[in-house]
Amino acid sequence: MCRALTLSGSVRYPSFITTPCAASPAHALRLRGAFGLPVFFAETSAMFRGYAMTARRIRIFIDFWNFQLSWNSNMGPKQCDWRALPPTVVGSAASVLTAVGLTDPVDLEETLLYASVDPVSDARLRNWLTGTIERLPSWRVSIRERRSQPRHVHCRNCGAVTTACPTCDQPYRARLEKGVDAAIVTDMLSLAWQDAYDVAVLITSDADFVPAVERIQERGLKVINAGWSGKGHQLKAACWGSFDLDAVAGTMCR
Repeated sequence: MCRALTLSGSVRYPSFITTPCAASPAHALRLRGAFGLPVFFAETSAMFRGYAMTARRIRIFIDFWNFQLSWNSNMGPKQCDWRALPPTVVGSAASVLTAVGLTDPVDLEETLLYASVDPVSDARLRNWLTGTIERLPSWRVSIRERRSQPRHVHCRNCGAVTTACPTCDQPYRARLEKGVDAAIVTDMLSLAWQDAYDVAVLITSDADFVPAVERIQERGLKVINAGWSGKGHQLKAACWGSFDLDAVAGTMCR
């Protein structure tokens, strides 16, 4: 007879349920519920028969623009279903853990999204991030303002320096994305030192995160990189594990 064990998780996101069942394939991943939440099945064993196992706590960290631009490049006109992203990523991370024999259940604590916006031209994006994404279960959005600065263009041939377009006379301005990487690193380190997660899933291909990843893993925590194939080799090599989003992006389309 199967005995269901329900593990309580974050108050902001429904828990994942581990159900030992001899009739079910070992460690098979199934999706159910309104949000397609992962439900993990493990074969009955004396090790946990009748006892609740300790869940590995997962936090997802997403570099919005790195992910969105890569999505546009790889998926074309297809749009991402952001509601489906957390359960898909957690399921893939669980598969990475299971591949090396770490079969205890996983519990999503939080999905953290970091984005930079132009305070003038990105008003709709800001409203979507705060009014739609942040209201989804488990999501927390961190926004940094990206302010443009005057830009000078130097001609290597004649040495002339121009500050505006010769056709429309509009000034050249550089949009600087400041604070996003620093915010991700700060939260990853701070939450690691607070013992707020066991596994961090980092969604980016930026090699600038390598030092932070190495420092976190020195504490015995695991960082799994979710990137795109052909990109972010240095970060993937530094992380404890990784998986390619290309393989699961089809389940996150709407």
